[in-house]
Amino acid sequence: MDLIRTLLVYMAMLVSTSAVSSPSLTPLPPNFVTPSPSPTATMQPTIVPATPFVTLTPTASPTRTPTLAMGDRGENVRVLQVRLQELGYLSGRVDSIFGKQTKQALERFQRYNNLSVDGIAGPQTNQKLYNDRNVVRAPAEVVTPQPPVLASVPVYYRNSKGVLLGSDTVLVAQGSFTLRPNSRLVPANHSLISQNSVTVRVDEKGRATPASVSFTYQANSEVTPVVVPVFYRTDNNITLATDSISVMPGQTLTFTADSGRVPSGYTLITSGRLTVSVSAQGVATPGTLTFIYKKDAVNASISVNYRDTGGALLGQETKVFGPGVHTITANNSIVPSGYTLQGTNSQQVSVSSDGTASPNTINFVYKTSQVTVQVPIEYINQADSSILYSDVTSVVSGQSIQVTADNRNVPA
Repeated sequence: MDLIRTLLVYMAMLVSTSAVSSPSLTPLPPNFVTPSPSPTATMQPTIVPATPFVTLTPTASPTRTPTLAMGDRGENVRVLQVRLQELGYLSGRVDSIFGKQTKQALERFQRYNNLSVDGIAGPQTNQKLYNDRNVVRAPAEVVTPQPPVLASVPVYYRNSKGVLLGSDTVLVAQGSFTLRPNSRLVPANHSLISQNSVTVRVDEKGRATPASVSFTYQANSEVTPVVVPVFYRTDNNITLATDSISVMPGQTLTFTADSGRVPSGYTLITSGRLTVSVSAQGVATPGTLTFIYKKDAVNASISVNYRDTGGALLGQETKVFGPGVHTITANNSIVPSGYTLQGTNSQQVSVSSDGTASPNTINFVYKTSQVTVQVPIEYINQADSSILYSDVTSVVSGQSIQVTADNRNVPA
């Protein structure tokens, strides 16, 4: 029984050792003697501890290592991308698609590991990726800043006849830039007569549009002023007066209205100061200056006469009206008692904006049964006793009236 137990222990030792090194079975020692059983003692076996089992972690590799190229998809591509990420060659996401980014990462891996750079994961590349302990990891990349994109743009300064006065070259960076003339490059006593700025655009390849810029100047002795008309008009476009202003090219002037040129009775209804600018090319903006006036409202005096059927003046009054249509009603209190109005008791008069009344005299006619005496009224020139104006007034019997001189009936 003890012999059997000893053999089992020995076999266990052999199995434990083979788990690590898998050696061939070791034979029993030649001097091994099977002990005789002893009735008084039991042999205790000596157990030799097994060598610790070490688990080796293999390098990640696909179940198969087929050749992979641009356009492939699937699990093998995913494993390839993961391995390229581990080595620092792939910075993009793992998507199991062999695209442009994966190809570039693989080419970079091949370049640093002295492989043929073809962007294809073939046998040699796969061997290096997954099985070579001396595989080269991706070095840290140093990004070299790119110099700015610049374009050299020639700038020419010419006179109106095309003669070159000066030139310059301006460096313009990529994008848009507004070029303005440098008058210090032009002889004195010259004025710009072309546009005062040009926009230049430079693309990513350093190509400028336009490729060159020109500014045109004119000698001041050749510059003539631009005459800008000035009008004074009414609000219904009737010209009251005209004037003009001379402006040099490139100049801006403010003109003040001269109301003394406008007839009295008009009021300015627009700004009294207008500004005009003349470009270097001699174009005035605006082309004319116009001041607008409105005629002042003028009242009209209407003479209202009260006469009898014979034409004799019974009474008189004056009405004053502004522009418009007005109704005048007979005032019977002005007429002596005993008279009755003949016809309508009201008449209309129209007054224009310039104070002209139509009609300018209103007559109301009255009739009476009383005796009426016609009394002549004369306005006499004291110097030569000539009659300046004559009229007749009626006096009803039993009444008295007061006649007042009307200076409007005589010359000024």
